[in-house]
Amino acid sequence: MKLVLKPLLLLLSVYCFITANGQLTQRNIFKPFTTEYIRSVLPAPGNWRPFPVTSAGWRQVLPDSVIRRYITNGEQALQQEFPVESLTDFLDFARTKNRIRYEQKWTARRTRLFSLVMAEVMEGRGRFNDRIATAVWAICEESFWGLPAHIQGLPDVEQPYVDLFAAETASLLAWTSYFVGGNLDRVSTRIRARIVSEVNRRVFHPMLTANWPWIGNSNPNAKLNNWSPWIMSNYIATALLLETDVDKRAEAIKRGLNTIDHYVNGLADDGAIDEGPIYWFPSVGCVFDVLALLDNATKGKLQRYADPSLKQAASYIYKTHIAGRYYVNMGDATATMDVDGIFLYRIGSSINDPMLMTLGAATAKDTLADPDGLIDRMYSRRFFNLMERSACMGYKGKTKTLNDAWMPGIEMMCTRSANGIFVAAHGGHNAKSHNHNDVGDFIVYVNNQPLIVDVGRGTYTGRTFSAERYALWFNTSGYHNLPEINGVQQKDGRQYAAAEVRYNKNDEGASLTMDIAKAYPVVAGVEHWTRTVALSRKGLVTITDAYRLKKPGTVSLHFMTLCDASVSQPGKIIFTLPDHTKMELSYDAAVWEAEKQPVILDQPEDEEIRQVWNNQTIFRITLKARKQSAKGRGVLYLREPDQKIKNHQN
Repeated sequence: MKLVLKPLLLLLSVYCFITANGQLTQRNIFKPFTTEYIRSVLPAPGNWRPFPVTSAGWRQVLPDSVIRRYITNGEQALQQEFPVESLTDFLDFARTKNRIRYEQKWTARRTRLFSLVMAEVMEGRGRFNDRIATAVWAICEESFWGLPAHIQGLPDVEQPYVDLFAAETASLLAWTSYFVGGNLDRVSTRIRARIVSEVNRRVFHPMLTANWPWIGNSNPNAKLNNWSPWIMSNYIATALLLETDVDKRAEAIKRGLNTIDHYVNGLADDGAIDEGPIYWFPSVGCVFDVLALLDNATKGKLQRYADPSLKQAASYIYKTHIAGRYYVNMGDATATMDVDGIFLYRIGSSINDPMLMTLGAATAKDTLADPDGLIDRMYSRRFFNLMERSACMGYKGKTKTLNDAWMPGIEMMCTRSANGIFVAAHGGHNAKSHNHNDVGDFIVYVNNQPLIVDVGRGTYTGRTFSAERYALWFNTSGYHNLPEINGVQQKDGRQYAAAEVRYNKNDEGASLTMDIAKAYPVVAGVEHWTRTVALSRKGLVTITDAYRLKKPGTVSLHFMTLCDASVSQPGKIIFTLPDHTKMELSYDAAVWEAEKQPVILDQPEDEEIRQVWNNQTIFRITLKARKQSAKGRGVLYLREPDQKIKNHQN
């Protein structure tokens, strides 16, 4: 039986590549750069030398401590076996839905090659050459450079498909040729020729006629997601480094810029993305990678740093920053992440955004951290980071956080009080890229600690982007901070959305009001459900839910927390945070009864949730209406226990 590619790509286009058709803003920021102009401003093939290729050159850029760590990483890679990928390894995903086992081998191969290359270019003694050549040849022998999760079964080697990781692999091999190409020639002149041949066959040639979902499937109104800029940033880097035909190189870059334009046209005017902060780095971040590549290659003749839409897109990352490693997550984003601080600093410097520069400098990490992570496989980004490392580490900007941010494109509010309370809430719809059914969700942090949380995504498996997606508990509204109506949860789809969304901010505080009734299917029997999430400047959080059902029914309110929570006292839920701060959620005990249940994490998809939350127990607290009714209005107050409430109504 032949396993084919097309059916899974069609399925993934629903869940992954295209979020929805919608009104795109025809910004087309790269449209003025014609193919002819691009050809005229690029250096001759082989003449682009953006980074040092000798030990002496790098020692002028980096301190000895960093040089030494790169060499140490390479020495460790010399001692490690190069993982063998078998046919049954590749089929593991199709057979068991497990992504991890194969992807660990895939990642280890590329991480070790990168470590070997960087060690050799930093040291310059030739002792890593044979192992580099072996790794390059082994990767060239792979039948598919991408991941099994992105196709079905075995790959069709006669019809190469460019996914995220095929493009990344092409970029890695191109940079390998750039940094140690002469060394490879001393092993065999056929190695670099093999790199060029494989990149042509697997990437350059297929891209000539590509019309995959991540490009838009010939639909100019498709809203693209992170795949598009992520792939194109690697594609453009590879074209700059390996394509020797000046016409083909210019055409490839123009092709890449057209897709970048399509992606940017789908961004909201405020620059917000609906995939969450962790996906900002491989989406909007990759747009800035393209800007850096082309600005450097053309000596400033092809750049768009001053474009206001890109400046807005850059600001999203600090608008959603809570504190430290905590960011406002939605959908498949995680609540914590290690930020590429040097990269943020570089972007801020390029667009003259001091707040982004300061956030970047404050969170800058050593460039060797987390070598298997998303950040570190953005190869071009890493090299530019190394060149700006010293400037970033020396930056002395004053740390500042925003008290309020409103992003109408995704209907998200972020607000802070004077006493350390942070609240975020959003409306939106349930057809986001990496969607969770979470219209009307909110989170609360106290003294930079999570109190009411969005649990985030689980480990990706074969169920994640499939018809089983909403069988996973963490993707459902029942495990967000949302109502359950007549035992019915929210539904996925663009029509399941918030209505009458209103944001208000003044000297007293900020609030977000929305009708979330349409986020539920008809069977829920709800006519309207108006939710208001508010935070006063003095730190009082108020959640107001006013609803009307078609007939008397059951109503529950869910809240997710990691805190120790006592529900024993009617009318009060007492939360104790890690620093022993106590917060009280008050409710009308005549209307609601409270219960608390731990979430059992025993499925393969639960592993990442355990890691993100450091194996803490996650609790779901539920307020159940004591009586069935056709309408009601509940007001919940979250505050410090001794904080007074004015105009208390339930």
